[in-house]
Amino acid sequence: MTRRLALVLLSPCLCLALSCADSSDDTSGDSTTSASSEASGDGDGDGDGDGDPTATGDGDGDGDGDGDGDGDGDLGTWHPIVSDSMPQGQDTYDLAITDAGDFYVVYGAGSDGELHALHSSSQGQTWSAPSQVTNGEAWTHSLRDKPYIISNDQAVHVVFQDQRATGFPSVLIPVWYSSAPGPGLSFGAPSEPPIDAAYHWNHFPQLAFMPGGELWLQWISFGQSLPKQGYFARESNGFVPEILPSTQTPCDCCQSDFMITDAGDAMATWRSEWQSMGATLRDPVMFIARNGDNAFTEEVKISEISWQLNQCPQEGVQIAEGAGKIHSTWADTTDGTYKVWYAASDDAGVTWSLQVEVAPSLSAHKSPNVAAADDGTVWIVMTEGLKSWLVEKPAGSDTFGAPLELNTPDGPLIDPVVVSNGTSTAIIGQCSTSAELWLYVP
Repeated sequence: MTRRLALVLLSPCLCLALSCADSSDDTSGDSTTSASSEASGDGDGDGDGDGDPTATGDGDGDGDGDGDGDGDGDLGTWHPIVSDSMPQGQDTYDLAITDAGDFYVVYGAGSDGELHALHSSSQGQTWSAPSQVTNGEAWTHSLRDKPYIISNDQAVHVVFQDQRATGFPSVLIPVWYSSAPGPGLSFGAPSEPPIDAAYHWNHFPQLAFMPGGELWLQWISFGQSLPKQGYFARESNGFVPEILPSTQTPCDCCQSDFMITDAGDAMATWRSEWQSMGATLRDPVMFIARNGDNAFTEEVKISEISWQLNQCPQEGVQIAEGAGKIHSTWADTTDGTYKVWYAASDDAGVTWSLQVEVAPSLSAHKSPNVAAADDGTVWIVMTEGLKSWLVEKPAGSDTFGAPLELNTPDGPLIDPVVVSNGTSTAIIGQCSTSAELWLYVP
C-alpha cells in the first residue's frame, strides 16, 4: 500500500466524542442524588456507572458505558508516544504504517531541537528508544513544511527541508536520512539532490516508493529570479532534478502532497495560482506520471472551486489511495469561512467527483488530512482552533458521518495526521495542554 496517514476507526461509536475520563465519582452526568444505594451515581444500582442494571450492560466498572474499562467512552485506545516534542504544530512530526503493520514516527524533540525517529511493532502500544536522525541541520517547520517518514519494510527514510542560509535570499534544500527497518534505527549520512544554486527555495519535499522499491522525490522550487516550478527526481537517475511541467504556477505556500499508487502511478498535488480578472485563483490540481513513464504527462484539475485569495493561505491539497479510488481533501474560504472539502476519482485521477463539504456543522475548520482503507472506508481529520475533529465515510456510503472531537486523556488533540496502510490505521497529534505526542488506534 502507499504511505498515507490513517486511522482504523471505531464504527458504531463514531457518534461519541473521544474525551478524557470524568475525574468525578459520579459518571452519570446527572447532578441529582441517585435513589439507589450504589455509589456510582448513575441510578441503576449495580455500581459500574453505565446506567444499565443488567448483565448485558458494560459492567466493567469504569462508568463510561463502552465496556473496555479505560473510562474514555469509546472503543479505541490512546497511546502516549513522547513527552518532549517541539512546540505545537503539525509541521513537526509524521507517522508511517508499513504493509507489515510496523509503525514509524519522526518528531522534532524539544530537548535538543533535532529530529528523532521511533519504531513500534505493537500498533503504538510500546515504542523503541528514540534514534537521532538529524545532526545540526536547521530543518524548517513553517508554511506547512514538515519532516516526513516513509518505510516499505525494507528501508526507512526521513526527508525534510534544510535551511542553509537565512536573510534574503535564504537557501532551502531537500535532505533525507536512511536506516534499515526495525527497532534499532540507525541513520547514516544525509542525501540530497544536486539542485542548481540559483534555486534558493525548495519547499515541501516528499519521498515515495515505486512498487519495485525505487525512491522518487518531489518538491516545489524557485529562485530569486526564477519562476515557481514543480520538480521531481528519481533514484535510478541519480536524483537529478527533472521538471514537473504545469500550465499554471504552483502555490509555494500551500502544502503540496505526493504519493505513488499500488499500480505505480506517481501523483503530485498542489494548488495552482493563476490570475482571472485581477484576482488570484487557487484550485487543487493533480499531476500524474503513469507506471513505466519517467515523466509527468497528465495535469488534471481536481475541482473548479475557484478559490480567490490574494495572500498566502498555507492550505494545500492532500491525497490517499484506497479500494481502487484516489481520495482528495482541502480547505478554503469560498463560502466566507474555512470549510473542508472532499472529492474522489475512480479512474486513477483522470476525472473527479463533484466536491462535497465533509463537516457542515463545524465552523472555521481547516488543514485536513485524508486516509483510506482497502474496504473503502475514508477518514478525514481537521483542525478548528485548539480542537481537532474526525469524520468517517463508511465503506459503501456516499456521505460522511457526524464529526467526532478528538481528546487525549490529557486534553484536546491538535494538528492531527491520519495514516493507513489499508488494514491498520492510526492518528498522531499533539496534546494542546502539553508537549506530548499521542497516537489513537481504534
